[in-house]
Amino acid sequence: MHDAGFSAGLAEALAHDTRYDVHALLELADRGCPAELAARILAPAGRERAVLTPSLGRSTDPTAEACSAGVDRAPMAPSNISLADSVDRDSRAWIARLSATSAERDAAPAELQALLLRAARFEINRRRATSPQLRRGDYHDLAVHSAEDARIAILRKLGEFRGESRFTTWAYKFALYEAAAKVRKHDWQRREIPLTAETWPLIVDEHQRTPRPRAEQSVETTDTLAALREAIDGELSPHQREMLVAIALNGVPIDVLAERLNTTRGALYKTLNDGRQKLKAALTARGLGNDRLQGRKPTAPALPGADLLLESLTGPRGPELSCDQSFEQLDRYVELELAGSDAAIRGMRAHLEGCSACAEDRESLHTLLVSDAGSDA
Repeated sequence: MHDAGFSAGLAEALAHDTRYDVHALLELADRGCPAELAARILAPAGRERAVLTPSLGRSTDPTAEACSAGVDRAPMAPSNISLADSVDRDSRAWIARLSATSAERDAAPAELQALLLRAARFEINRRRATSPQLRRGDYHDLAVHSAEDARIAILRKLGEFRGESRFTTWAYKFALYEAAAKVRKHDWQRREIPLTAETWPLIVDEHQRTPRPRAEQSVETTDTLAALREAIDGELSPHQREMLVAIALNGVPIDVLAERLNTTRGALYKTLNDGRQKLKAALTARGLGNDRLQGRKPTAPALPGADLLLESLTGPRGPELSCDQSFEQLDRYVELELAGSDAAIRGMRAHLEGCSACAEDRESLHTLLVSDAGSDA
């Protein structure tokens, strides 16, 4: 590591910290990345400041100092969120530097890349436990590709930043979105997409095995399940039926399905939502499922799994945003959550109840901001 430009103190600290991928550090250094910036990029969550402390030694390379400047973030604790200031000072600085045509413009994308790569690594590390297909060698490649795709999207959409959240929060969501989607696609890359119901027979079998169900429970559950199956077969178009079955019954990630069909998450969710509306209308016309569809307490006990099935097939109650609208509002929504007023965005919560992928994006951004708040405290 000394030969790659790492100071003695920094090299020693990194070599003894098993959370760092030394191979990845050297690879970045080989590409011309300054040693301290490489350490910041590959730092575990909350560690980017630690690698720059005097105990680890400071590089004398002025490029590293320039690339490291501006990556620090203001504390993200709820008390520090000021919604009255439409654009905070740090966000203005990011926008100005990324929009500049001078030497500042050359340094800013590198700093942005560091910020995005850290967020992508954070998300991939969060998913390790639930993604056993990921090998250690996949982490770095997925993170780099996610950060690069996010950077391209951010620079393309820079003019759309309205200052309704901090710039770093807005930027984070692009990296988290890319990383989460890439991990899901990686997990499914050798799997077939099931378009026929795999969960439904299990629910029906459970209903048939339930010992001595109460009469009202048996009739309501039987009628609701029968009506749902009939509506799925008769009311939905073949495409709506396949998408509903794949996503709502078989748990195929919407990003995976979108990639296989060469479309977008938003387009698929619209198809799913249109199908759900037809199912709701069919149940309502038969006077079934009204309690649950309208948010009232059921008059009869539910069969285990029946409520979950009904919610999955019919979606959330009330109006909801689309996937694209949800992504557009995500940074603002999470900062509002931290401030205790998430209900200010109408339809957002309903959409998160109906779209598991967007709900995961919200959870990831919330968790990252809370992590930042803890490291800055």
